[in-house]
Amino acid sequence: MNFNDEDIKTAIDIYNKVRPQGKDVFGEKISLSDCDFDENYDTSIIHKSSFFKCRFINTPFIGVSSAYSNYKNCLFKECKTQNTNFTFCNFSLSCIYGSENYTNWIANDFSYSMFEGSQIENIFFEGTAFYQATFNNAKLTNLSFKHCCFDSALFVNTKIENIDFSNIELLLCNFENANIINSKFTIIMLLNNFGLLQIYMNSNDIEIISGQNNIMTKEDVLYKIKKMVPLFWSNHDFFPLCNIYLNLYDIDIAYKVLLECLEISIKDLDFEQINHLCKLAVYSHKLSIKYLNQVYKFIDKTIDTSAFNYSDTKKYLRCNDEIKYLLQINPKQQPQLYLSLKTDINDAEEIGCLLKSIERTLKEMDDNINPLYKIQKHSPYEIILIICAATTTLMPIAQFFYYMNGSIKSGQDLLINSKKGKNQKQKSENNNDEMHSKQEMLKRKKTFTFGKFEISYTTEEVKSLQLINDITCIIDEHDTNTSKDILEKAKSNS
Repeated sequence: MNFNDEDIKTAIDIYNKVRPQGKDVFGEKISLSDCDFDENYDTSIIHKSSFFKCRFINTPFIGVSSAYSNYKNCLFKECKTQNTNFTFCNFSLSCIYGSENYTNWIANDFSYSMFEGSQIENIFFEGTAFYQATFNNAKLTNLSFKHCCFDSALFVNTKIENIDFSNIELLLCNFENANIINSKFTIIMLLNNFGLLQIYMNSNDIEIISGQNNIMTKEDVLYKIKKMVPLFWSNHDFFPLCNIYLNLYDIDIAYKVLLECLEISIKDLDFEQINHLCKLAVYSHKLSIKYLNQVYKFIDKTIDTSAFNYSDTKKYLRCNDEIKYLLQINPKQQPQLYLSLKTDINDAEEIGCLLKSIERTLKEMDDNINPLYKIQKHSPYEIILIICAATTTLMPIAQFFYYMNGSIKSGQDLLINSKKGKNQKQKSENNNDEMHSKQEMLKRKKTFTFGKFEISYTTEEVKSLQLINDITCIIDEHDTNTSKDILEKAKSNS
């Protein structure tokens, strides 16, 4: 669309008249790097902006709509924030420092935000939400919380030091491999989060608070935990119950208790609890792959979808996708390769031929791979492959698909020559000879060699693979940057 200066001026005049007084709703989309901002910087103009290696010193974020902004590898020093929307923001590799007496960050929302590899120190958070925020590989030191909520947040491989969590909400957060030093929690937090009880069992740096700041001994904590089992069972509160059995009892007993809890949850149609129990089974790293596969088979066998109404069916389908991935597709929690294959498919039968060709390609590269396929309904068709394996296995697979996509067009010559041969034989041979010719054509092969991989395709397979016209690849969310250069080389080589 083309607009002249007068059109734009008119639009701006109208916008300025209708927007709330003193506030720019849309703000300005800024993209800056290696810049300094002080207390005079007007943060209200920030909207879906991007800052890289920038420094915010004493910069106020008061009533700002900063959602979906990037602050990657930035420095925040003694910045006061209040009533600011930081949802879906990226603070990865950033340093957020307060003063020795703490700097106040009050009534903000950091839901869905990322603090991967960040350092946060000497900050007082009050009235702040951290729903599904990510702190993996971060360093959190000397933080204070009041009226805050961490729900389904990630603290995997995070160093947590001198932090009191005991007076806030902490639910279903993942503390796998976290290094926790001189920090405070409650008994309920040990039971309602992933990995926290296990860390407590092997550490003397965690204090459990009871009542009015009374510190409990480890013996008293474990005694009280076991005595609370009947309460959790009677209330059908099975997450803490199974957490107790997985960490404090024999694994075979824990497995049987898990199945009992799942059976009751299925009768209650409590799909959310089923999902959380399956996550617990995987994240605890206590159950073998065999047990995890049996858990999924038990759920699949026990659930009777014929009795579900429409709402229950939708809940079950969402739940089933995730638990199948957890328990069967990727129970080892390995890195994941996402391959998006855009195709020119117009016939449903072509999907089957293409999937068979892809399946054989993967099996020849690594027979242990068990990919998950997702077929998109829109046109052109998009086929998404999710492959779970070590990064050293995923990288060559991604490279081979890029190479094959570029080289497979050479198979057109194979098809053209085959058609010419078929036309000539049709003029001189009878129907039996034509059938023989077709069989011979299908036996002809095209070989692709890339590194250690050498795969030969029949004419029919080449024809199906030619339907792929574009490939997009991501190896784990966290490995994207490290694999980008290699994948670009693979694309250019093809």
